[in-house]
Amino acid sequence: MTNTLINLLSGKPILLMDDELHTVGDYLLRLENAGVMCEHVKTLDDAWASLMGSPGKYGIVLLDLKMPPANGSTMKEWANKLNLTPTSFNHGQTLGLELWKERSVFKLPYAYLTVLPHLYVPAENEFGDKAPDFIVNKAGILASKLPDRLVKVLKDWSTLSTPTATTQNRVQA
Repeated sequence: MTNTLINLLSGKPILLMDDELHTVGDYLLRLENAGVMCEHVKTLDDAWASLMGSPGKYGIVLLDLKMPPANGSTMKEWANKLNLTPTSFNHGQTLGLELWKERSVFKLPYAYLTVLPHLYVPAENEFGDKAPDFIVNKAGILASKLPDRLVKVLKDWSTLSTPTATTQNRVQA
């Protein structure tokens, strides 16, 4: 399945956002040993900067749900909509919701990678009734099984509807 993942990513790296490297280190090593390039960032702001700096660079983004808040205004707006507080420490979905809103522009699949899937809050009709397909439980998946799970995520992503791009989008595809 690793070759399938490499093909689905079209040679692009995975952007993995997690503030605790020890929880995803095995995943990074396993993916890189299988020939899948990965970039790890520790904050929402770093992930956003990477995406805005190179919007077409990544094949998929893996977002940890259990993240401290971002400093940027875009993520703070989503935190307010989700009723998150600075001490909630489950701010990872704020970036996901921005990617969801701008999916016609970014054309970038993403999934949540978390040990606490119950932190996910259905919002903005993100994924519709398919939300469980886009939440990867770190406590329930071995590093050796991650490539297969990401293949499923990418295939499931292709079944989601994509809205038409608007003239207000900030990112050039």
